[in-house]
Order: sequence, then C-alpha cells, then structure tokens
Amino acid sequence: QLSPTTAQHVATTLGERIDLILDGGPCGVGVESTVLQVTDVEPRILRHGGVTQEQIESVLGTVVAVGTVPSAETQAGETATPSPGMLPQHYAPRTPLALAEDVDLAQLQQSSKRLGALSFSSLDTSLRFEAEEVLSADGDLTVASAEFFAALRRLDAAGLDQIIAWPFPEEGLGRALNDRLRRARHE
Repeated sequence: QLSPTTAQHVATTLGERIDLILDGGPCGVGVESTVLQVTDVEPRILRHGGVTQEQIESVLGTVVAVGTVPSAETQAGETATPSPGMLPQHYAPRTPLALAEDVDLAQLQQSSKRLGALSFSSLDTSLRFEAEEVLSADGDLTVASAEFFAALRRLDAAGLDQIIAWPFPEEGLGRALNDRLRRARHE
C-alpha cells in the first residue's frame, strides 16, 4: 500500500484498529528512512530514503547501493528481505501504475481509459489526463519527495483506470522516489 504521510492517511488506512493518532503535521521528507547496512567492509544502502546517497558518501566515502532492484532470491520469496520496503512490489496504489517510459502514451491517449499523471516538475501540454499531479513546479526534489505519497493517494482516489508516472532525476532524493515508483508499478 501507499505509505502514510499525514495523520489522515493513517486514520484512513488503520481506521478503528487504533485508539489514538498524534498529529504532528505532514511528513517533511515524505519518503521512508534510508536503510544503511554497515556490517560489511563497504557500507551498503539497502533502501534509498530521506538521507541521500550523496549525503552518506560525504561522511563515509563510497557506498554500495543495493536496495534499488530486488534480487532474484528475494523475488522468488526464498530469502527474507534484509530491510523493509524491498519487496518487488511495494508502495503500490490500488489503481494500476505504469512508468511513462514503459507505455505507448499516444496509444493510451486515444483509448477510452481514464488516465492520471504523476510528474516531477512539468507535463507535456499536448497530453490530456483526467487528473494531474505535478510535484514541484520549480524542480525541487525535496518538495517533490514531501508531496509524493499524498499525490499518489489523490490519484488513487480519483477513480482512474491507470496512473502514468514519469521518473525523477537519478540523484539525491530522486533515487528514493524512483525506487518507490518501480515498486509501485503494476506488471
């Protein structure tokens, strides 16, 4: 499911199963924590998150990023995942999500499908969608990260047939957001 980033998201997800929710406001970063394994010779990022690879490398030097693509063993379910959020499909909305690079946009635009769009900083104005979420008009990955899950929740609630998402720059928080998109897509 989509990660909660507000108290209302928690209430919607958990409902009557909990007695109390403390509302500290929306999450400032928006994506889950970075998981770093330091038990090997080289530090390894198991899951990209709010602390970026660049920030870690500025302190520790080069790190190995292994959390981007689940291993075949993990996909087959033969081994336990070493970190939360590493299942091949995770963070997924109920509405099918596809990456723009994996679909024929012109063909989809001609279909009768109700389409939604999730984009980092802008959308091609020649494309038409029932619902659109542009995460940061000025291209700020911190702003986009803070809005990411809330925007996916809005698109998921919009009664769409499919969500089309564009990838983020593969740097800083963009790595964490791209990881979430890859795991959220419906194969």
